[in-house]
Amino acid sequence: MQFSEEQKMLRESADRFVKEHYDFPARRQRAKNEAGYDRSLWATMADLGWLMLPFDEADGGIGGGLTDVIGLYEAFGRGLVLEPYWSVVTLAGGFARHLSNAGRRASAIGDIVGGERLASVGLFEPRHRYDLLRGATSATALEGGRYRLDGLKSLALNGGSADHLFVLARSSGAAGERDGLSLFLVDARAPGVGRQSYRLRDDHAACDIKLDGVEVGPDAVVGEPGRAIEIIDRVLDRARVGLAAESLGAMTAVLSQTQDYVGTRKQFGRPIGTFQVLSHWLTDIFVDAEQTRSLVYRAAQAGDEGHPDFARTARQAHLQAITAGLSATKKSIQMHGGMGVTEELAIGHYYRRMMSIGMLLGDAHTLRQQLG
Repeated sequence: MQFSEEQKMLRESADRFVKEHYDFPARRQRAKNEAGYDRSLWATMADLGWLMLPFDEADGGIGGGLTDVIGLYEAFGRGLVLEPYWSVVTLAGGFARHLSNAGRRASAIGDIVGGERLASVGLFEPRHRYDLLRGATSATALEGGRYRLDGLKSLALNGGSADHLFVLARSSGAAGERDGLSLFLVDARAPGVGRQSYRLRDDHAACDIKLDGVEVGPDAVVGEPGRAIEIIDRVLDRARVGLAAESLGAMTAVLSQTQDYVGTRKQFGRPIGTFQVLSHWLTDIFVDAEQTRSLVYRAAQAGDEGHPDFARTARQAHLQAITAGLSATKKSIQMHGGMGVTEELAIGHYYRRMMSIGMLLGDAHTLRQQLG
């Protein structure tokens, strides 16, 4: 892929950010932060213009496309960055762009772009995994276009520190039907909202959201009532490309660090990297990374060009990234030996991140089913 001068500058800026703020000891210390990320670094991202990158100019953004954003994600993957760019800007921001009420849309996007308030997304439920159509959270219509929300959502990334929540609920129809699902913007501190925070295995923050009689107005509806799944599919497919690009960045970092290790670690009087099996494993990682790169870049271009096959291309890139990323990190751990799984070495943390990426929007089995 040929990048423009502006895209090259953006990628260089992201690389500098990671080098300055995300050496591994600093990352380990930052992971202990109660919020799960560094608020000062989030403000730095806002100052750099990254938070406004994917939004249209009419909404206060700069109209960047997927080919712009993947440069950030590759750098985030190399540095194991904890700041919630994917969950806030790509996921929540993607839904904010579809708010029906113009004033509410401008306010929600303005909050994200300014970096002062966070938004999170509650799509999934504990009993239904990735099957959004069978979720049990309900949206009961009230007078004046209002709704009452009841149910439980899980795996809301950075939801514990969020100010706003995008919540999926069924407003009509039966479980399993595409029609009847609606998406709502909820004040995270509204009466009836309960949150239980926890950490994922990769140190990222998440929470479960309990909705008990939470009332929202008609201006809180995202898109057309009962037609949320169409918007969700579009937003999630763009989000898949971001995750795939982050996986690509992680794979390149793992390859580089492993090459350095096997080039200096010696057994029987010579570097272990000269052993045939390990040499083949390094080649496997390199090939997997390049195949992932090809699919990620292809998907980004398809998304920016509005290609009709974008959804399939995005899911192919996502599937390739999570399977190749797990394979690469497993091989790297084996080449490092027992120290590969210690807290003090980054390799094991890349593996944990790949495991999380592999379950955020559907595992490999689910993606293969979607791709037929």
